[in-house]
Amino acid sequence: MTDLVTILGPIGSGKSTLAELLAERVREAGLAVASVDVDDVLAMLSAPLEQFAESWERVRRVHGSLVGAWVRSGIDVVIAHGPIFTPAETEAFEAGLPVGTRTRRILLTAPFGVALDRVSADQTRGISRDPQFLHSTYERFDRLLPDIPPCDWSFDTSTVTAAEIVTALETLLVEAVPTTSTYQPPAPDLHPKS
Repeated sequence: MTDLVTILGPIGSGKSTLAELLAERVREAGLAVASVDVDDVLAMLSAPLEQFAESWERVRRVHGSLVGAWVRSGIDVVIAHGPIFTPAETEAFEAGLPVGTRTRRILLTAPFGVALDRVSADQTRGISRDPQFLHSTYERFDRLLPDIPPCDWSFDTSTVTAAEIVTALETLLVEAVPTTSTYQPPAPDLHPKS
């Protein structure tokens, strides 16, 4: 059975970095892995700006369909990443998944200042480098955070690196785990609070 790992978080929280390192570790374990970034699906679309909301709905559905196609292919692990927060965004994403897909969710967070530094340093980024745009996405994330469905793991990437997260998760994600819907993987505690 294919494992689906969904990495959620705002822009600049480290989703792509974590997905890349996690995929590398899964490959090193001798497993096949596909990584599907919602931003790559968005890059395929060219639409007028006034159709922004409708375009994002399409992108989320296509992203979910692409992820679902990889899950149905029988590959060992699929890593999906993007800002999927609201029930409507989740529904659009999950509509393309096969019934019964086992999904483990990772939520990444980072303070706005850290994210701004990260995206400002990345010349490949587009509008996400605009401080006002980025700030508006963080305000939205902060509003939605209390209602985001529970994730299996949550990490603040300003206090823990992607490599540390992968090391903490690799045994849980690479080794076979029970496939019952009641399985709850233990949350690694990388930085216990005093």
